Amino acid sequence: ARRFFKTKPDESVCAGFASTFSNAALLGVPLIDRAYGDLGLTTLSLILAFHAPLLFGGSTLAIEATRARGAGGILPVARRMAARLAQNPIVVGAAAGGVWGATGLDLPVVATDVLDLLRQGAAPAALFAVGAQLVGFSLAGDLKHTSVLVSTKLFLFPILAAGAILLFADPHPVAYAAAVTTAALPAGVNPVLLAQMYGVFIRRASGAMVLSTLIGALTVTA
Repeated sequence: ARRFFKTKPDESVCAGFASTFSNAALLGVPLIDRAYGDLGLTTLSLILAFHAPLLFGGSTLAIEATRARGAGGILPVARRMAARLAQNPIVVGAAAGGVWGATGLDLPVVATDVLDLLRQGAAPAALFAVGAQLVGFSLAGDLKHTSVLVSTKLFLFPILAAGAILLFADPHPVAYAAAVTTAALPAGVNPVLLAQMYGVFIRRASGAMVLSTLIGALTVTA
């Protein structure tokens, strides 16, 4: 991004985030559930547990470093990053699930029944949420740069993910398909939130989310 589009360091971080962060919660959960079943959802759950913390947290640290805000020490940066992650419902949900799973206790039958009902409504609810998420965002800014971000997210990133998985692991075919499909999902809203938080790259990040969602409706289901 810095070489071809002359972006600043903090803008380059946002570009990398926008071209690798999938909408794994809103779109991934219903899609993976219907396509790959429980094993696919287990794979997606593992991805979600690290997806936002690593990418959002790592991008935050990278921008802080490029802006030299951590000159007073790493502690203030870590506090800001922890505060942002603590406000992310995906991170909070994954952490709560991990803590409960560590206890070894089963969920009460009533809770299981409620979760099953919620699971059945996940697909229509996700479509509604994605539509609401796109309200207020538009295809603004540098469309050439935005197109490169979308192409990277929908095509190049899944190819790289597929190769990396085969290189470092020997996955179950269903788990492998679920992971690659997750990588091929449209961009999520977190890159836009990060851009808004630092006041940079906002229009291109939001444009990438909108355009990748529109095109991804065709590429992911193809």
